[in-house]
Amino acid sequence: VRNENYFRGKPKLEQIVFYFLPNSSSRRLAFKAGELDIIDMDREQRAVDQVKGPGVLIDSFTPPSVYKLHMNRRMKPLDDLRVRKAIAYAINRDEIVKFLGKDVADPLYSVIPPVFVGGLQDIPEKLKYSHNPEQAKKLLAEAGLPKGFTIDPVFVSERSQFRRPMEIIQHQLKQVGIKINITIVAHPTWHKKNDDGSNPIILRAASRFPTADFILEEFFLGGGKRNFSRFNGADAELKRAQGETDIEVQKKLWREAQIKILEDLAAYPTHMQNIIAARKSNVDLGYKLKSAISGSIPIKWTTRIK
Repeated sequence: VRNENYFRGKPKLEQIVFYFLPNSSSRRLAFKAGELDIIDMDREQRAVDQVKGPGVLIDSFTPPSVYKLHMNRRMKPLDDLRVRKAIAYAINRDEIVKFLGKDVADPLYSVIPPVFVGGLQDIPEKLKYSHNPEQAKKLLAEAGLPKGFTIDPVFVSERSQFRRPMEIIQHQLKQVGIKINITIVAHPTWHKKNDDGSNPIILRAASRFPTADFILEEFFLGGGKRNFSRFNGADAELKRAQGETDIEVQKKLWREAQIKILEDLAAYPTHMQNIIAARKSNVDLGYKLKSAISGSIPIKWTTRIK
């Protein structure tokens, strides 16, 4: 309810009512029926397309969820850099993004997006590992696997945001002779398999505060629970960055750490997905929405219904 004496000025809305509708289809139906003014959206193009139309605005804003394919470097044949590179060259980011949809996904070339503080802005071309199936086959042959290999099982979450892109990757790897047998499990079970080290390949998303240290320290610092790749090649840079007070020095250290991660292919960045929301066009936010740490559209004292 409006605080008539709010210190920044009297809010333009008398009240805000929040409805908690876990079922995304129910949210979309209520929105289309005019029962809701704003809804959080599934990050899928088909969901966006279902609500698009006259009188509807789609908001896509940062910070994005960061998707990267971790490869457990202690498991054979993933312990061979040539094999990890073969996997990287077999993956087609553009296909993944096209499938997920232009409104919800963008390709990612480093484990930290460029919109984050400390994200790589100048990724060397060779470290992008752009789609090259012939190079993938050549590397497999050099690694003594000319006919490819099979990884079984690879556990994947039941949630579509993980299952659907992983099924695309499964198809892409098959084209160069790499077969991964997917076992779909409940989302909590998937987390358990990841954390206990029994999952050889993990497509993991991270929605974190938009500075490089959160993701780098959680997923790539040696000894961490979620260091799924078992990588410690950038520990010196990450530990120095932890105690550094000069942001420019921190950025330099984070850049060096990201380069080492890409050179070692501890993880292959696939794509990123912005936060997606839909609102009626008569909802004037009162500001230009670019980014929101809250993970949903902030309603401010300047927001109004036109």
